[in-house]
Amino acid sequence: MLRKMFLVLGLSGALACPAISIARPSIMFAAGWDPEAVRLVREKFGEVDYLSSEVTDESRPGPAQVFALPASLESVRRQAGAPCNLKGGPTLVIYDPEHWEATPESDRRDLPATIEAGADAVRASGCRKFGLAPDGQFIGLEPKECRAAPSALARSVNWKKVDVLVLQAQRLLSDKCGGRANIAEYSRFVAEWSRLVKAANPAIKVFPSMTFRYTDVATMSEAIRRTRRDVDGYYLAYPSSKSGINCDHCRSTNLKSVVDTIGTTQ
Repeated sequence: MLRKMFLVLGLSGALACPAISIARPSIMFAAGWDPEAVRLVREKFGEVDYLSSEVTDESRPGPAQVFALPASLESVRRQAGAPCNLKGGPTLVIYDPEHWEATPESDRRDLPATIEAGADAVRASGCRKFGLAPDGQFIGLEPKECRAAPSALARSVNWKKVDVLVLQAQRLLSDKCGGRANIAEYSRFVAEWSRLVKAANPAIKVFPSMTFRYTDVATMSEAIRRTRRDVDGYYLAYPSSKSGINCDHCRSTNLKSVVDTIGTTQ
């Protein structure tokens, strides 16, 4: 689930650039962080970074781009229809369909068609990129299972219309799934997905997800090293202490350690 407070870091350059830069992480940042986390990401923000549209103008650091994370096709279309010159408007709209009430049954009934409709709306704006972040069940993780295989979605979506794919595979690295003992499964699943979508669209950027809620730093760091050649960046969930979500490993020292690993892994 991506709707709560989160942080996304990657090694890709700005979406408009065909080349991939591995000199420093790109960062996507949402509101509500503890002061240490805010300070850490503020020091790293630049033109290749993305900031949640939920963050107020006053607290936006530097020249970061803006992303939105709507959970329904209706919300995607609303974001796509905003004026291109709207101050603080998103340059990346990431559709986040999940098995919950925020994603209507009408969206889920034929998800590939819904995704294409959302992509068409966003691309028609002429000023925004389209991203996709289906929940774990949509991409092949069955509830409470610690093994996975790419779902039919991998072969049924028109990937040429998707600029960014966030893979919500974080449960495979959870303490309940064995943490480091399950890194091989996570790496295999991520690599399979990346291979499938990049075969259809070589320009797509793939960001597998990890979370500080239930994954320790050592596990995340090793998973980064094992998957680096298969992906373009990493989505790191780091819930705010004000969100009411229990987060076992949410400490600024842990966040800095993982950011440093991403920035130095070739």
